[in-house]
Amino acid sequence: MEFFIFFSFDFNNNWGSNTPEYGKQVNYHQIAGVRFYVNYGIYGKAASDSLWISDIVLSNKLLSIFSPNDKQYGKLDIYPNPASTHIKINSNPIKGNIKVQIVNIAGMLVKELIANAGSEIPIADLPKGFYSIKITSQTTTLVGNFIKL
Repeated sequence: MEFFIFFSFDFNNNWGSNTPEYGKQVNYHQIAGVRFYVNYGIYGKAASDSLWISDIVLSNKLLSIFSPNDKQYGKLDIYPNPASTHIKINSNPIKGNIKVQIVNIAGMLVKELIANAGSEIPIADLPKGFYSIKITSQTTTLVGNFIKL
C-alpha cells in the first residue's frame, strides 16, 4: 500500500508542542533541526513493517500548484488575506463571469465554482490552511495564494 501525506508549517504560527515552549510564537532562527514522529493512530495496532520517508523539502517560499512566476499566469490580488468566511479579488483586469478553482497545499482541487468577477468567494466550508486559487475569464488567467483562518 502506498500513500502520500503532505505537511507544511509557515513559521508565522505558534508552536504546537512543548519545545521550546507551548503556544509561543515561532522564531525560525532558533530551529536547529526537524524530527518526524510516526504513530499507529487511534485505530492502529502494534506491528512491525518498513517506513520510507523521501522527498523532504524545506523551503522559505510558499508552495503553490499555480505558480505566479509562470509566465502564462498573472498575479491575483486577494483580500482579506488571511480570511475566515470569504475572499474577494481585485477585479480590475477581468469582468463578467469567472471560473474559480481552489486547491489545498497537497495540490488537490477542493472547490470549483462560477462567480461574477466582483463577487465574494465563500471559503467558510474549507478547513483552516494554505490554499492556491486560480481565476479564469474568457481572456485572462490569474493565480494567487491565501490563508483560511
